[in-house]
Amino acid sequence: MKVIFLIFLMLTGFFNFAQDKTVYSLLEKGNLELLEKKIEELRLEKSIKSTAYQGALIAKKASKLKKPKQKLNVFKEGVRLLEESIKKEESNLEYLFLRYIIQVKSPKFLSYNENIVEDKKRIEEGRISKTLKKLIVDFNLKNESFKLAIN
Repeated sequence: MKVIFLIFLMLTGFFNFAQDKTVYSLLEKGNLELLEKKIEELRLEKSIKSTAYQGALIAKKASKLKKPKQKLNVFKEGVRLLEESIKKEESNLEYLFLRYIIQVKSPKFLSYNENIVEDKKRIEEGRISKTLKKLIVDFNLKNESFKLAIN
């Protein structure tokens, strides 16, 4: 019985990490079709984490659209969902990391950059999970000017 339980825990952790890695990969280089597909999958899940992921991916999706007004509206919707998740779990460092990614990659004219310094400090000083640490290390490798200092 203990063996089955341990296997279940390992598989669940692996699945979560695989999903996390997919979301972060899409944030880095997802095309419109893949972003929309993942957003729809996440809408079926009813959790704060899936809402945070949706928000980040929707904000990213805005960069793939053609019409400026549509881009702005979609970006605002993504930001709203991400901020909603952060308000519900203010101490969740992964949500702060998602916001950090979106803010450092957002065009300056959108003025969505007010939390960059605070989020960076909280992430660097916080206790992060092994999974999040792996995601941050990957982010650091691809983003020289926005590196996060983690242990």
